[in-house]
Amino acid sequence: MKILLTIHNVAYKGGGERVVANLANALCQIPNYEVCILSYYTDEHNTSCPYPLDPRVKIAYLHNFNDFHEKEKGIRRILWRWTKTIIINLRLNKSYSNYDIIIESDYSMFYPRFKTKNTKYIKIMHMVINKWKQKNRFYDRIVFLNTRELERWRSYGKNIIKIPNFLPYLPFEDTLHNAIQYYNAITDKKCDTQSQNTNNNIKLLPYTDIKDFKESRNLLLQYKLTLQDSMDRINNATKHKKIIAVGRMEAKANHKGFPRLIQAYSKIAQEFPEWQLHIIGDDYGQKGMLQEQIINLNMQQYIILRNFTYDIEKEYLESAIQNLYLWCYLRRQAMDYHLLLMTLLLLEIALKIMASWCQIMMK
Repeated sequence: MKILLTIHNVAYKGGGERVVANLANALCQIPNYEVCILSYYTDEHNTSCPYPLDPRVKIAYLHNFNDFHEKEKGIRRILWRWTKTIIINLRLNKSYSNYDIIIESDYSMFYPRFKTKNTKYIKIMHMVINKWKQKNRFYDRIVFLNTRELERWRSYGKNIIKIPNFLPYLPFEDTLHNAIQYYNAITDKKCDTQSQNTNNNIKLLPYTDIKDFKESRNLLLQYKLTLQDSMDRINNATKHKKIIAVGRMEAKANHKGFPRLIQAYSKIAQEFPEWQLHIIGDDYGQKGMLQEQIINLNMQQYIILRNFTYDIEKEYLESAIQNLYLWCYLRRQAMDYHLLLMTLLLLEIALKIMASWCQIMMK
């Protein structure tokens, strides 16, 4: 089985690229599966995928240059928007006609009008969409990652389905066991020193008991920091209660709505001085504008802009609220790290941010 995963630029450090990398790593584990990631473009530095990839996963490029079409204007831009899907379709058919499945992860670069025989075409929707494109009918399957979008668009065809947002691992299943073993080993060692009974091993049920949820999360955080030889950061992590928003700081599309988030959070930040909002992600033309907005609002000590990190698990474990989309829909990722509004204080903060955000949107 040969599978081709297509994406606009594999060098981007975003959620869609992370999902593609994780999916490729998982598929290549299946015997007799050959997996390739096809990037439509490179970036100006010829950067490879920023996320870890299994050596068996191949990377190929449809164009060996950056997408200069994004900067074009006028008639050249209009012509490219009209013709790009057909051009890419024909180039794929010419160079990758021997693949059994093609999984598209870009929103509007490729529609299989001209299909290769015996090839199945799947499109994954990584974002909330405002308009249904009739060209989606060319796909054999349209895949959404949340129930809300599925319910909104499922009437447009029988080929529309939903799968959970793909995660490479689940900490309560994959890491908690090691954290508990580490804790038990330390506890046993201490008890041996004190000549006490060592039968004090702990067992946790994080999915059924709220206290075990909290204890499991604390164990995972301390275990993670211990492995990094960063015990001093455990104390630092408790100085400020942290809210994180993760995503590319992208000026053109502004998918994450960070300017509105900063404006909304500034309305209530001083009411909760022990809390900080951390916005984490690579700069795609918006970071300077966001920093200027923070300075103008005098929010430097409450709102922090941070660079992209590979160790996003640690950020989730250290944070109390993740991404501030919790009132819209709870993502599986947040559920797995138990980043829920578990106290009245968190609920109060979230409601005040949401109210402030709504006021801004109404203006």
